[in-house]
Amino acid sequence: MHKRHNAIRIGLFGVAVAAIAALGIISFASRSALANDTVTLLNAGTVEYAGHITAKVQTDCGIAAYSIDPSLDLPEDGNYKRAALSEAFDTSRETYLENEVAYALYCSYGAPGFDASLWPSAWYDKTPMTPERYYVLCSALVCDLVQQSSNSALAGCDEAFVTWCNENVLGYDTTRQPINADTATRWLVVASCNNVPERFVSSCYAVTTGAASQTFISYDATGGINLQLSSTLADVTTANQLYSTDDETYAICRDENCSDVVEEITFEGGYACCDVLEPGEYFIKQTHSAAAFEADGSIYCVEVEGAATYRRSACLIEHTPKTTSPDILVRIDPQRQTSLAQGDASFVGATYTVMYFDSYIKTIDEAENTRPTRTWVVATDEYGSIRMDYEHLNAGEDFFLNAENNSVLPLGTLLICEAKASRGYTASSEKTLLNITLDANEQITIEGDFEDGRVAVAAGAVIRGGLEIRQQSSSSSSLVAKPGAQFCIRNISDSSVYVAGSWYAPGADIMTVTAEVWDSNGDGALSLDGSDICIATTDTDHDGYDETLPYGTYEIRMTQPGEGGETTNERTVLSIRSPQGSIVCADDTTSAQ
Repeated sequence: MHKRHNAIRIGLFGVAVAAIAALGIISFASRSALANDTVTLLNAGTVEYAGHITAKVQTDCGIAAYSIDPSLDLPEDGNYKRAALSEAFDTSRETYLENEVAYALYCSYGAPGFDASLWPSAWYDKTPMTPERYYVLCSALVCDLVQQSSNSALAGCDEAFVTWCNENVLGYDTTRQPINADTATRWLVVASCNNVPERFVSSCYAVTTGAASQTFISYDATGGINLQLSSTLADVTTANQLYSTDDETYAICRDENCSDVVEEITFEGGYACCDVLEPGEYFIKQTHSAAAFEADGSIYCVEVEGAATYRRSACLIEHTPKTTSPDILVRIDPQRQTSLAQGDASFVGATYTVMYFDSYIKTIDEAENTRPTRTWVVATDEYGSIRMDYEHLNAGEDFFLNAENNSVLPLGTLLICEAKASRGYTASSEKTLLNITLDANEQITIEGDFEDGRVAVAAGAVIRGGLEIRQQSSSSSSLVAKPGAQFCIRNISDSSVYVAGSWYAPGADIMTVTAEVWDSNGDGALSLDGSDICIATTDTDHDGYDETLPYGTYEIRMTQPGEGGETTNERTVLSIRSPQGSIVCADDTTSAQ
């Protein structure tokens, strides 16, 4: 190491400035956009390697500055003019050389695009890489890129280091023939140099410190922003591929009104970043929402810092997935005209198995052969609706909940089937498949049948049966069937009933049945054995199966006595219950069933 005019002179990458000028490499033209700009260079000590010592120079921001003529004097600390790379190199070569040099800086240690895989994984003596060793290698690469000669870049280094550096970094052998095109740092840089961000290229510059002292290449201190999307309903979106954020975009802006846009970035997998930003305050605003999420009207403010080692500020963006909270209407009684069940039946207590799949399924067979994401067994309310809440949950897993702790249904598919009927109804074997999806306007919708604005699913019908009054040969009751006797059937159930196309409220007379002799064997004559008897019945075809009256309670009274009979005020109360189609018979000992 030699001293001259209080400057350190290191003989590592020696090349005469006259030779550089002769090559036409450095040319600071007056047209440089940075011609009147200055930068402070500081001596940050030395780096020892391979038996040599090189000076480490950096800017006042701590950014490394790389010498392209280290054989000259090291300048004193101070302010020096700088120029953009595009103005520093011979214009006949600047198109590719500017990007190559800029990309080498971009991938250097501490820079925005530092990538250890582009550099040797260990030092030439197999010891670990360090920040100082990355500095040495980047200095050699930048010097060689500018000079197009490894002789000056490696002058004075021991043979082992020269061989190792040529093979692993510079990509040339001693005869200047290209080698290791797939692994040497130089060729990896050259192959990808067009990927260097334009903002970073603009931040790079060259600094001259005098005719007898070194020239440096460096870049401005910048920072970046890491953006991460966070779902407000993580339980809904985690592992659900229907909630993709890959087309969500945000604008990075310099002003609070978000009119001065630096860049629009698109998320992938819930993450995005914006790099090479000048230090300062930035404002972030959504410009396009992913289809499965609600629009985000918030503006986020982030402070970006420029540092010697590049860093990104974090910005967490919370967004809300689109969900729905339907009342799933159960058509327990398709004939009902009110929200009440027929007769004495009830809508309360039917149970339905609801299976949710976090994908779109087109057929019931496919759903039955797919493992559901979650399964619930829920009970119906008094209106025959399935309500997806804990009050009506009989069994199963937790519901998906929104911020207000109300249950919601995410995008996906529902398979619904009845597990148990409520009182007075039969269970349906039909299954209902519903897709919760997005329409053409990206609004959440449910594909299925609707009734009163709610989704309708399959359900069983009300249980029905019949009534009859028979002729009694020995009876203490006068309510007996004589030929021509008529009996009125009145609804005394809790609710209206639907019979023969009409509704009958509690207390209303439904129909009158007339007693007649039933010719059981069809011979046209009254049988002496008593098999042909007189019956007043709703079972008009006498087949023993009848669905005239819904599940309920009915009063029977005589309105006409018939042949040989007497009018009576006696009334009998009978009830229709299960099984379906059964006939309830009134006799002298029965008042209700």
